[in-house]
Amino acid sequence: MRHIMGQIIFISMFVTVFGACASPTAQHMSRQSAAIADAKVQLQSVLNRFKTYQADFSQEVRNSEDSLVQQSTGTIKMARPEQLRWHAMTPDETILVANGSKIAYADMFLEQVSIYNQANLVDNHPMMLLSTNDPEVWAQFAVTFEDQPDIATRTFIVKNRDEGSANEAVTLIFINDQLKEVQVFDAQGNTNQFVFDNIKEDQPLPSDTFIFSTPEHFVIDDQSGI
Repeated sequence: MRHIMGQIIFISMFVTVFGACASPTAQHMSRQSAAIADAKVQLQSVLNRFKTYQADFSQEVRNSEDSLVQQSTGTIKMARPEQLRWHAMTPDETILVANGSKIAYADMFLEQVSIYNQANLVDNHPMMLLSTNDPEVWAQFAVTFEDQPDIATRTFIVKNRDEGSANEAVTLIFINDQLKEVQVFDAQGNTNQFVFDNIKEDQPLPSDTFIFSTPEHFVIDDQSGI
């Protein structure tokens, strides 16, 4: 159960990721100096550029000894505010749909759906910055910019200012104006890496994208309290 909840929390962090950043400047050193001074402002600007994001993903989870624990592949669709559809097709088919208030997590093999309060799963985690412009939320986190030899690559590192937080850091990697990779690190030394491909930005999504219609024969476990 803990492993499943961990996966749900990790996936729910991706709500409303926006895949773009400003075009890199020709003066690499100037960009580096500016990034150090206002990394948080830059990241806010990056995340506000687009309203929707779609991609294929591959995921790897590694433990503190760098041993591969899990792999998965699937598709992701996101939209502001705080909407997500995550469809993992391997190794087992699961579907997660977040509509801004609730998260439905369906295990298609077990034929059951669990429903959670979305706010309860993302509080105090660095990935929250991807879904909000609330100054009070942003004030909880420190953002730094990791310079890259390739000026087309930008890497932001987000950490919770609370040293007692169970979540160590989130790394966001943008290449050629697109969000290509996210790495989530926890206090136990585990790494959850997501790599995106076939990216589509700011494309219209069907109105039912963020609605999960539960099949009649599925078991429903509603833990949302709302």
